Amino acid sequence: MGNLQTAIRLYNFAAELPAQDPMYLGEAENMLGCIHMEQANFSQAMTFLEKAVTLRPSMAGYRNNLAIAYLFLGRDRDALQSLRKAVLIEGDGVEGKRDRDSAIMQKNLVGLTKYLSTSPRPPTVPMLEYIARIRG
Repeated sequence: MGNLQTAIRLYNFAAELPAQDPMYLGEAENMLGCIHMEQANFSQAMTFLEKAVTLRPSMAGYRNNLAIAYLFLGRDRDALQSLRKAVLIEGDGVEGKRDRDSAIMQKNLVGLTKYLSTSPRPPTVPMLEYIARIRG
């Protein structure tokens, strides 16, 4: 748990630096969102991930992660829209470079679409994989 708290402090520090480059600031916001998802604090995760997407709208992984936060907050339409945009953006990437992330996003889109079309819906949301993981 100590490493997680240190990561939060460092990413918060990076996010508050003046005249921050949107690339680095977007990554800090994305990682803070992922940290909050690890702690099941999806409302806070959404706040950070929305900032990341605003800073770097062409980052498919950020949109994928935001979709997961939306899903856990019951914002199904927003989740589906965000994930569809992620898959479209990823499809425009350099072939071969993003194969792993593309596969994750495609799998997430299929799982989310299936979940949303099930009636009645299962009591738990599908386990979707987010792109940036916290590594020890």
